[in-house]
Amino acid sequence: MSPTHHAVVYKNKVGNGSPAEFTLLAPANMAKTTTAETFAWEPSTNPDDDLITYTLVIATDADFNTVIYQNAGIRKSEYALEDDAVLEANTTYYWKVEAVDYFGARTESGEVFVLSTE
Repeated sequence: MSPTHHAVVYKNKVGNGSPAEFTLLAPANMAKTTTAETFAWEPSTNPDDDLITYTLVIATDADFNTVIYQNAGIRKSEYALEDDAVLEANTTYYWKVEAVDYFGARTESGEVFVLSTE
């Protein structure tokens, strides 16, 4: 039996505006933390008042070639990792968030934060 995959298809809307830029908040850039963590960022807004969801992406490299965690459809501007096994001790991670509106317009967080686990 193979695992299920989730895909989202957006219908383009002419003149649709992208979500506004936003800033990552926690864990702070260059933070050292345990393997269980809550990630937070400023909420984004949308010029068309469309619903915005967020995608949290965590990788082991700054170019995000090795993504170890990705969660789309987050409705709040924070997310607590539920699985302690996602982040391993004594490892450096890079994380960012993408805001996505109802019609698929996207805006990435202004910067990538670095997180080190102990």
